[in-house]
Amino acid sequence: MTAHHITRLGLVLAVCLAASACIEGKDRSLDGGAPLGDGLALDPRLQVPPAQNEVCSHPGSMGECSWPKMCTFFNKVDGRCVECTSPVCGKLGDSCARSADCDAMFACFDGRCTSHCILGSVECGPRPDCLDIGHPVMGVCKHF
Repeated sequence: MTAHHITRLGLVLAVCLAASACIEGKDRSLDGGAPLGDGLALDPRLQVPPAQNEVCSHPGSMGECSWPKMCTFFNKVDGRCVECTSPVCGKLGDSCARSADCDAMFACFDGRCTSHCILGSVECGPRPDCLDIGHPVMGVCKHF
């Protein structure tokens, strides 16, 4: 892991930890299987992992899940650990039908493997390229 990855991971964790105040008072054990109107659901174009996957808190984090899993989006409160289970793991921009079709570092959004990003950051390029999917701090990079 390079210094850039460690710095990015530290920034993601710091920002997400700071965002916990936004969701304080909500039952952190809730799981995203509730109907869309529950206030926890994310953008329906985002393919989330199964509810029974290990719970994590910081989408994009590699430190919360056992290797080679990574934390990805599940709902506005919690993430889930996921790993690629496809014979060929999708890379950036590859097609996907579920989160496990992509390499663990990517999320499946709108049928494409794409990166996690901090909203308002330049991790994906220009600011509008980090798409708001309903999470208080994180988004996904717009694919080209």
